[in-house]
Amino acid sequence: KQTIRQGPYESIISYKQRFNSALKAYQDQDNPKMDDKDVAMDFFRSLDNARYGDFKIDTMNNMTSKAIEPPENLNAMYLLANQWLKPNTKPYPTGFATTFVTTLDMPGVKCEQCKWIRKI
Repeated sequence: KQTIRQGPYESIISYKQRFNSALKAYQDQDNPKMDDKDVAMDFFRSLDNARYGDFKIDTMNNMTSKAIEPPENLNAMYLLANQWLKPNTKPYPTGFATTFVTTLDMPGVKCEQCKWIRKI
């Protein structure tokens, strides 16, 4: 069972380096050779769900529907994940919008408090 996971603040670059080190340690212990596609899917499954959850869901759906083929190896999976564009999760990307009108913005309207009429 695989126990390596990407940390919540770990970049994908440093995680791939750590993953490669763990894979090398596995291979150095004369364990059974893993298929390249299996290694790629192990990397895929161990990506941080908070940042790559949408990517993982989309990729699995696309592989299930045969829209894409599973990546052939670890490097192909890494490139796919690294180049994935993360969606903007802010409900209002530019902040909250507020609109209001004052009597000073309306030409020819008398201001009751100011006792004058603005003319433009």
